[in-house]
Amino acid sequence: MLFLTASCQQDAVVCTAEWVTFEVYVKDSLENPVILDDYYTQNEATGELIRFREIYGYNDSLLKTQGCYLLITDGQGKWAKNGFFEIIFKGFIDSVEVISEKYIVVADVCHINLLKGNTKIIVE
Repeated sequence: MLFLTASCQQDAVVCTAEWVTFEVYVKDSLENPVILDDYYTQNEATGELIRFREIYGYNDSLLKTQGCYLLITDGQGKWAKNGFFEIIFKGFIDSVEVISEKYIVVADVCHINLLKGNTKIIVE
């Protein structure tokens, strides 16, 4: 998570300039990081996919060695038409789906927050 001290004015609301992200940590039963061949976050209502490895390739290449994968960022706050939205994180190894986890995310005009969902996933 990035913290900055600047702020901006948006519709009479003062927002911090921090960029909020949430990650999932994928490990095996011995706590070793699991490296996924592919993964994405899907907006459950619209079907829209976000493939963070395509957006943040360098960061993804470093994070996945620790079993860490971006789940959602402030960039998807627009998905919250009613103040919240549901997403599904899917992960694949050798083209086989090994993870399908649901999450509930809330958002205001500034930032997202993870309301419900497992951020520590064990893959057998």
